[in-house]
Parts: sequence; C-alpha cells; structure tokens
Amino acid sequence: MDEVIQRDYLKVLSSVKKSNFYEVLELDKNSSKVKLNLENTQTYDDNKMIFEAEIYKCANFTAIIAVNEPNIFSINSNVDFLSQVEISQKEIIFEAKALSSSQGKNFIEVVGKVNDISVFLGNFTLIKLDSRSRV
Repeated sequence: MDEVIQRDYLKVLSSVKKSNFYEVLELDKNSSKVKLNLENTQTYDDNKMIFEAEIYKCANFTAIIAVNEPNIFSINSNVDFLSQVEISQKEIIFEAKALSSSQGKNFIEVVGKVNDISVFLGNFTLIKLDSRSRV
C-alpha cells in the first residue's frame, strides 16, 4: 500500500500552489489530486470561458507534485482539451497518477473533471534535472 503524504507537504512548487490558489486534496506516492478554483483564473474577453492555459498550468502542477521530488521538470506533454469550461462551473478537479518510470523519466497521466465530466486529458513526461542540465 502506498504511503500517504500529508496533504500540504510539498517538496516542489509551494509558491505556485499559493499564487494560483490551488488546493491540494490528496498527495500520495505517485499520485495527486488538486482543485482549481475557477474564480481566480484568467478568462477570455467574454469573462465566461476559462483560458485553456490556466487549465494546462494546473494539470502540469498536478503531474509534478504526483512525483513530489525536488528538481522535477516537465519535458513533454500530450494534452487534449475535451471541452471549454465556463467560470460558472466554480472548479475543476485534476487527478494525476504515475503510469511508469524508465531511465529517470516519469510518465504521468492527468485527468481534469467538472462534475464527473472529463474536460482535460494529458500525459506528461517528467525528468529530474541536475546542475549540469540547467541553462
């Protein structure tokens, strides 16, 4: 059975969590669940539809904290926005789980849902960087 980690114990991205008002609902070994509160997100000019970059950003955050190790970096993603989301929906719940790990890479699947309807599906490749890998 996976060890449950305290919900607010992040080894990475604490400042991102705070500045974006993300709520970490669950944080286990190789999985995470995050709530994106839509009232603080950017919208298109009509102020009804959520800008998809806000959705992507939270999904990427959810993937990275599922690994929850320092110096983890997203090097690739394949994402599908399955539906536009209106700000009136109030929240999107993202769930991430590790699919596998190989040669230092972590493969994470993230699903974002509004009222149990999938609105986002993404696969992220994460890698731990060392000092030689940074520019």
